This record gives sequence, structure tokens and C-alpha cells, in this order.
Amino acid sequence: MKIHKNRFIYLQGIFYSLSYSGISVPDIPVKMSDAIPLLKDISNIKKRNHFSLKSSPESKVDSIVSVKGLSHVYPDGTEALNGVSLDIFKGEYLVIVGQNGAGKTTLVKHFLNLLQPTDGIVKINGINAKEMSVSELARNIGYISQNPDNQIFNNTVGDEVGFALENLGYDPEEVRMRTSESLEAMGLTKFRDQHPLSLPKGDRARVIIAAILAMKPEIIVFDEPTTGQDYRGARQILEISRDLHQRGKTVIVITHHLYLMSDYAERVVVMGRGTILLDDDIRSAFHATDILKNTYLTAPQAVILSQELQKFNSGFPSLLTTKEIVDYFHSSPPEIDKSCLTFLE
Repeated sequence: MKIHKNRFIYLQGIFYSLSYSGISVPDIPVKMSDAIPLLKDISNIKKRNHFSLKSSPESKVDSIVSVKGLSHVYPDGTEALNGVSLDIFKGEYLVIVGQNGAGKTTLVKHFLNLLQPTDGIVKINGINAKEMSVSELARNIGYISQNPDNQIFNNTVGDEVGFALENLGYDPEEVRMRTSESLEAMGLTKFRDQHPLSLPKGDRARVIIAAILAMKPEIIVFDEPTTGQDYRGARQILEISRDLHQRGKTVIVITHHLYLMSDYAERVVVMGRGTILLDDDIRSAFHATDILKNTYLTAPQAVILSQELQKFNSGFPSLLTTKEIVDYFHSSPPEIDKSCLTFLE
């Protein structure tokens, strides 16, 4: 079950969550056209006296990645980026979204010095990226590709995690210590002597993340982490990204799937045709549905339902997640039993 083919399951998930929270739901809808009148009926019954939206994160001031006037033209003449300017701040969880070809990956490749600007400049921690050595970049920024298997080169998990450290000339004792710490942090210690490719896909991704953590970078980039994943696999990777963010890492996720990111990201940059079309907090960005539609992106179902309900009730809040919908309609919001969502897996 691939998530990009099953958005209706997330719509069902909203109503299963409402049902399990004690709200009477006569039928679980499959289509948005059925869901809207059902929520209208519930809205007329349940009057919420006390409800507040989660506030946006405070503005940050310490820029860790600074992009100024960045343009990139490929050798065949394709203009992939056109005058992009962007500041990413220390400790942020940022998602860069856009349709295929919008320039997302091209932009991030400049962070990694895999591409050189045609014009403009990229700075990592105040240093021009194209002047940084491989080891300097590795200590600042880690990259997890869409297919982590392509980043695996060694015969054991332990060797894979320590590989970059050894090749950059770290002291053997330092390699051993950092490798052990990273394996433990990712729950991989018991797999240390196994071949990485013998592990399940989710654990193979953890191996790559452990190898990156061993370098102790401040920035972690996830490139299309949910593409090709089922619900369980996508959630596992995004939960790892949340954990890294809570540890103080700056997390950047590149994706064209919006409907899982509501629970994780703080800020959204929407790209299209090599430019930044929108840069805002996640609630404001996901509710800018006209801009999203113009870039062939679909807002999460909770956002669409919220906007439809605003059409007949101007006071209805701009909700973002399934939990917010449940909390709004429930007079005393409970902790949702996640086991009720096992049907998604």
C-alpha cells in the first residue's frame, strides 16, 4: 500500500479517530464530498467553548544556511534555479515542497557542494559552501537520499557507521566511540555485525542515519523520505526526523507529499519553476491552497475539511491535523489511542 495512491485512507483515519474519541459517526466516508456534510452535522451538534490552535514557533535569528541570489543553469541550458534567496535557522524543522522539477533537490545539492552556483552564493555557518572541504561539509550537514540502499558500501552495520570517520582520518578510538554511540542512538547495537542489506528497509535507513550522526553534523537533510514507503515505513522515518529535531538538529525535508508533514514540520518553503513561491509557517502555508494547487500540490485532508467548514461557519478555525479536528469536536479531548489507527498499517 503506497501512500501516494491512498490519500482517502487519511480521510477515513480522521473519522475513525473521531469515532474512537466518543463522537457518533454514522458512516466512515471514503470521498471528500461525503465527509464535508458529515462534519457539518457533527459541527451543529458539538459546540466547542474552549479551543486554541497550537501557536507558531518563535522566529529564530541564528542563520545556519544562507542562500543569496542563487541561480543554476544546467549544461543543456535548463534553468533549474532563478534568483533564490533563503535563510534556514539553527534548530528549525523545515520542509521544502514542490512538484517534480520545481528545483528542490537542485537547491539542496548546492548546500552539499554537489553543484556550483551559476550565480549567487550559499553559506553554511557563514562559510561559502564551495570553499568547504568534504570533511568540513560532513561535519556540518548530513544527507539521507530517497533510497538509502544507494549509500551502503560495507559488509557490516558497524563498518558502515564508522566508514566516513575512518576515511576522514579520525583516531581509531574516536571512530569506535562515535560508532558505538550512533548505533545505540538508532537502536542498532544488536545488528552491529550483520550485513546492512540483510535488514528491513526501515532499519537500513537507520544505518545511514547512524553513519551521519557519527559525524555529528548540525543539519540533517531527508530527500523524499516518504516516496515509495507504506504508511508504517513513512511514519518510522519521520519519527526519526522528529527525534533528531528534538535533540537540537536542524532538519530539512524535501518532498512533494504534504499530507504526512503536518505533524512534524514548523516551516514550509514552496518551490515552483526554480523560484520560491511561498515561505511561511506550516499552518499558513498549508492553508494557502491556491498557491499549492498552482504547483500541483494537494493540501492535507484536515486542511481541506477545515476550509470547507469555514464556508458555512466563518468562525471555524484553520485546522491542520487529524488531532486538531478531533480536539475541536470533542468537549474534553482525550489522548487518542494510536492502536485505533492500526488499520492504516
